[in-house]
Amino acid sequence: MSHILLQACPCSFQPGGNDGLISPQVDAVTTENPQFFFGVGNVAFEFPFLNTEREFFQTASEESLQRKPMEQMYYDVLSQTRNLYLARELCWKFQFVRGVDSLVLQPATDTELVRLIAALDPDLYAKTDVFFSVIVGQRMGLSKPELCNGLELPLIYTERVMSISFAHMKNYLVTKMQISDDEAADLLVQLTKLTNNTGETDNYRAINYLVFNYLSLYEITYGNGRLGFTLSRVITQESKLRGKDKYLDVIFEYQNGSSLKKFICTVDVSGSVPFVQRPLTEYVELW
Repeated sequence: MSHILLQACPCSFQPGGNDGLISPQVDAVTTENPQFFFGVGNVAFEFPFLNTEREFFQTASEESLQRKPMEQMYYDVLSQTRNLYLARELCWKFQFVRGVDSLVLQPATDTELVRLIAALDPDLYAKTDVFFSVIVGQRMGLSKPELCNGLELPLIYTERVMSISFAHMKNYLVTKMQISDDEAADLLVQLTKLTNNTGETDNYRAINYLVFNYLSLYEITYGNGRLGFTLSRVITQESKLRGKDKYLDVIFEYQNGSSLKKFICTVDVSGSVPFVQRPLTEYVELW
């Protein structure tokens, strides 16, 4: 299976030494009934304490302080390995709508912390471009008020962070599918709209995973579009596939006037990262 979302960290620095593990605020390992999360949005941060903010600006070089905009200065300082201790002290947040805080993120290790920092890099995308950050982890109740300036928001124990721009995804589709820029952009606009959700239910997690990882979905949507069919609805239901794991069927409906075509795939949502159990194929209902 080809993955659209590149999972390599888009940054030039990595944590080192033997202190890579960050002590989580809550214990994710012993959770009996994990509430998995797979959401799409934007990463942000704030200083939880005035002392932390003062230390940050004392650490920043004069050159960084003179840099505009502020986003570039923040990234310049945090992306230096010697300043990783500062990043550990920050309150990391996730926004489904830019500027509106929805979740507090607790990175599991320094690998995730580095990727949160990388998601702030203003050079990764044009200012007019759309940029996606995908967070995978577990919901662990509400954050403690002292963690983030009194905010009490759902806390996500963050196990994976993946970021990519609209332009990067578009170029990938152009290359893989041999289609035009406009065709690739139209596909992305149509399918990424499906990820406007909270990422907390198995249904949402399955859909979000397919949109960012499953090339066949784009190929089938494009092929149906050339025949005059447009994606009209997405349905999820418990799969008839039996086993010890949890499976969901995701059904994509394409419509052209009164004509309707359906395609179905089965997604395993048992773990924190879903995966395709049965590939996307045309679905014929038996009456």
